[in-house]
Amino acid sequence: EIFWFLHTRVRERVRGALVRFTTQSERTRQFQATTRSARAISQQSDCFGKKFGFCSRDTAEKKFMKTVLITGISRGIGKSLAEKFLAEGYFVIGTSTKGVTDITHENLIILQLDLADPKSIEQCAEKILHLKKPIDILINNAGIVIMEREGIKIDNLRNTLETNVIGPIDLTLRVLSAIQLGGHIVNISSRQGSMSYVHQDRNPSYKISKAATNMFTRTLSLRLQDRITVSSVHPGAVLSGMAAADADMSPEEAARYIYELAISKPKTGQFWFKGEPFPW
Repeated sequence: EIFWFLHTRVRERVRGALVRFTTQSERTRQFQATTRSARAISQQSDCFGKKFGFCSRDTAEKKFMKTVLITGISRGIGKSLAEKFLAEGYFVIGTSTKGVTDITHENLIILQLDLADPKSIEQCAEKILHLKKPIDILINNAGIVIMEREGIKIDNLRNTLETNVIGPIDLTLRVLSAIQLGGHIVNISSRQGSMSYVHQDRNPSYKISKAATNMFTRTLSLRLQDRITVSSVHPGAVLSGMAAADADMSPEEAARYIYELAISKPKTGQFWFKGEPFPW
């Protein structure tokens, strides 16, 4: 009887140990499976933009960074603006015609954008929206100037309006839903678009395009009043590939004035130069 009693107790303990071992093994397998799933989700989250040609590596800290979208950052004022905003701790979404820039920074994403190509605008806007990053500031900087010394050439006018006016308007309207309440849209214009400044007919297509840019600023500001600030800015006579004969300002200096305007909350629908109103 004692033998059977001991045998029974030992068998029960062995069975209990086996159950506990099996349960523990199952828990270990479940934990390992959960870990693998979490790692896969994390990797997908880190590279959710891979299908669009970029990877977002947001940390918790980056999610609280302000974001600026700047077109045309491969050179000139646009490049200096991107460098300025990066130095000030912003996350920068930049564009260039070829989708490349020589700026390297962990808080920079560069996208391809040809403002004369509606399909390129559509694809770029789609990529921007898929980033799911609220935009605090949009700077429509990219543009062209075609030299004209003997009046308007229709092909020049058409190309200039596509790149300087229609393209930026198209992009702005497509990404408008991503711009934060209280955000700022800055359109890089020119004194050449000022009715009171212009006193010669040189480069008329460019002048017409910048006058149209100013009107876009005014009309959009009326639509977005009390929600998003909209500004036009004359950057100055900047020493760049589009420099005027009297150019005397470096791209870095121009970028500093534009940056200061962009992060401020000026009266909406106005035309600015160095932080002061510029005549229409």
